[in-house]
Amino acid sequence: MDDCFARLGVPRRWALDQTEVQAAHLRASRENHPDRFATAPEAERQAAENRMARINEAYAQLEDPFLRARSMLACYGLETDKATDSRADPAFLMAMMEFKEEADDAMRTQNAEAIQAMIARARAVETEKLTEVGRRLDSEENLRQSALALLQEVAYFRKTRMALENSLVLA
Repeated sequence: MDDCFARLGVPRRWALDQTEVQAAHLRASRENHPDRFATAPEAERQAAENRMARINEAYAQLEDPFLRARSMLACYGLETDKATDSRADPAFLMAMMEFKEEADDAMRTQNAEAIQAMIARARAVETEKLTEVGRRLDSEENLRQSALALLQEVAYFRKTRMALENSLVLA
């Protein structure tokens, strides 16, 4: 299992201090930047480029709270990509379907005000649910399965919010 926390040398926890993550990224970048290997043999230069790409990927995952939670769950063998609708709460799925239909209507009619309002609602739900995911992941109790289910709900809102944001850009 590839651990982005270990790659940057930061503790595996959701509530990471972003200045700590940035400092770890800069430190790893200085040590592994391909320019430091400009005069090295081709194999070493290529290895440095590969290490740098993995360092940048780890930083991107740890910088985003959603991706950080996904990465943390993956470290414990719980893959969010494997979760299916059949695992989700039917009441949540119904509410999400209604939200998605409302979003589709706003995008179809290109109602910028309605789209902005829906983006704000989706962000608020994402923030609330991600905070709870983080609390569950960082708790002493084994709440990883419930964090996984909640993160899957965040994924639905995130995907719809991104579609709404893209519709504003394209309009």
